[in-house]
Amino acid sequence: MPWCPNCRYEYRDGFDTCIECDSKLVETLEPIKKEEIEHDKESYLMSVTDGVEAGFIEAILNTNNIPVLKKYRSTGAYLELYLGMSGSGVDIYVPSKLSGQAKELVTGQSDASDELCLDISSEEINGFKKAINRKRKFRAWVVILVFITPGLIAAIITAVIIILSWIHK
Repeated sequence: MPWCPNCRYEYRDGFDTCIECDSKLVETLEPIKKEEIEHDKESYLMSVTDGVEAGFIEAILNTNNIPVLKKYRSTGAYLELYLGMSGSGVDIYVPSKLSGQAKELVTGQSDASDELCLDISSEEINGFKKAINRKRKFRAWVVILVFITPGLIAAIITAVIIILSWIHK
């Protein structure tokens, strides 16, 4: 069976090049060296206010083949999943070997080709943020109506029943 020397994926017979990286497939793989196994530590890149901004940064870095680790502060990850928003902020980390290149890309001082960088105007970013904020408000109202309102109505009905029972005694 052929193998990709870069991705280390196994292919069925009949394939000549890797689908992921376009490398020529080989019949046997060389063993992984110890230096290749050691992982690069992550390096702090920046903090952003919300998941939307973190998504833009992540898209720019992923387009340029830089992996991203997003860490939400406190319960931010749960709030992001549940409500679609988090006000606690997001810390972005990249591999330390690529931190210089990542900083250049994020600050816009890179000499990278236009094909690799995302050209998004501030008006488009503001439009995306407004659309996401509308969705967040809608979700918040759904949560209020579905979870909080029935509880309040039940509490009010219970209070009325208790008051009426006192009056009739």
